[in-house]
Amino acid sequence: MRDVSWPLVGTPEPEAGVPTTVGHACTLVGQDLLTESAIAGRFPQLRWTAEPHPLGVADTLLLGLTGADMSFAFDLELTLPTPNLIAALADRVQTHFTGYEFITWPLCWVQGHQHPMTATVTLDERASWVCPSTGTVVSLIGELTTDC
Repeated sequence: MRDVSWPLVGTPEPEAGVPTTVGHACTLVGQDLLTESAIAGRFPQLRWTAEPHPLGVADTLLLGLTGADMSFAFDLELTLPTPNLIAALADRVQTHFTGYEFITWPLCWVQGHQHPMTATVTLDERASWVCPSTGTVVSLIGELTTDC
């Protein structure tokens, strides 16, 4: 695999060597990121980046986001089952935006709640955004809308 970059909602070139499951997970999380105006407005032209792990850790990719005035990366284990990989990716992106950019994303849709939702794999093995207080599945990852 070589260092590669691709649009927030899109897939890397096949010859780049990024696993299809990672490209799909990035597209789902990218779609959800675009529903948050604070992210889209503050960080225009966000792009995914990927490169082999710098320490040569097997079955691990260094994945990240880069855009105007922001860039971060994290390890992503490639052997995770697809729903777990999607939820892990969403969790790492959410952790960055909440902890470093002070953006609550995605904000819980349950009436009266002001906390972020949690990226979880549900019992039916679907990567979902869940209210951490009630356990309510609010949306599948990749299907958030601005119509909350």
